[in-house]
Amino acid sequence: MEERKKPHIVLFMFLASLATMSGILYTAALPAITKHFNMTPSFAETTLYLFVFGFAIGSLLFSPIANRFGRKPSLYTGLFICMIGTLFCLASSWFNLVILLEIGRFIQAFGAVGGIVICMTQINDCYTKEEKPKILSIFLLFPFIPNISIILGGYLTEHFGWESCFYFLLFYTIVLIVLSYFFVYESLGEKQFDATKFKKMYKDYAKEFKNPIVVLSGLMIGLVVSSVYIFSGTSPFIGIGMLKIDPEYFAIYFAAPSVFFIVGSLLSALASKSFSKMKIILFGALINLIASIAMLVLFCLGIINLVVLFTCYSFTLIGVVFIASMSASTAFAYSKDSASASAVFNFIALFYATIPVFVLSLVPDDFIHLLPILFTAQAIIVCLLFPVLKRSVAKAEVSE
Repeated sequence: MEERKKPHIVLFMFLASLATMSGILYTAALPAITKHFNMTPSFAETTLYLFVFGFAIGSLLFSPIANRFGRKPSLYTGLFICMIGTLFCLASSWFNLVILLEIGRFIQAFGAVGGIVICMTQINDCYTKEEKPKILSIFLLFPFIPNISIILGGYLTEHFGWESCFYFLLFYTIVLIVLSYFFVYESLGEKQFDATKFKKMYKDYAKEFKNPIVVLSGLMIGLVVSSVYIFSGTSPFIGIGMLKIDPEYFAIYFAAPSVFFIVGSLLSALASKSFSKMKIILFGALINLIASIAMLVLFCLGIINLVVLFTCYSFTLIGVVFIASMSASTAFAYSKDSASASAVFNFIALFYATIPVFVLSLVPDDFIHLLPILFTAQAIIVCLLFPVLKRSVAKAEVSE
């Protein structure tokens, strides 16, 4: 058996970023894609919905594969599937068939989620209960990369067309495959040869779905992380469509959320040394709620511009980091099967995220107030779920 080594966290950040990068790199190009295929903005947003849905489904399947064949082979499988999905997206332009774009987005997500599932599983394999909060706070810097990629996406769209976003993703995936070959180590101790059997999968997943801490933590992350997809799906039509901002200039504004996310991740890592996970989650929930309400009030007053849009969104991201990092650490702390917990945790988070994204495709294209309404509604639900999670953790600690 290969000696278990500590993973390269920076590489893990880039591997995990493939999923969110694939999801939102092209958002600045959504208006251009809408024009290319002669679609409505709502129909164009279904490509985002299909991506998040593929994300959720894929998260359940990579866990048994990782337990049966190992972490590293499972990672390769996901990366190759993602590459195939990207080729489908490019083929939609070559043959002018939007159905290929939709199929490609689903396949892309299905493969890319393997990066997140395997990376979180290996973190759980290799670090102690005390080390995980700090490591996960640093690991969750990976959304910073997609935020920067939106700037790149805007530049590529403006100068080379929307297809160039997918050419970049293809190149990025190939680079990750090469790096994974040299710098990702196997962390599975003993392979479970029955892990991919339906009865075994059902038993493992049923156990985790009955774990209230895993379920509540996944739901809370789904509530806050879905805001990233909501913003990515609607903000281009507000900034580029309504406010008539050039895609390249619009994308530059995403630098602000990137900075706030980094700050939030660093603060979360520092706070984990002095405060309990529950206190950090509560603080994050309050920040997220205040920033969301502020956005809603300003929109209702008719104050709608890029400064308002990105300032409020940037502050919500600080809350998102606090909630996401500590919720993930909490979920893994009370589960013995790291792969199954990671799969169920990600499935719940990502499956929920499909709901608000799907809602976006149903409402009128000019209903811009839906963005702050969804943000505020989800922030309120997180605050209501927090005391339930806190009681579940307290009960689990007593039983131990």
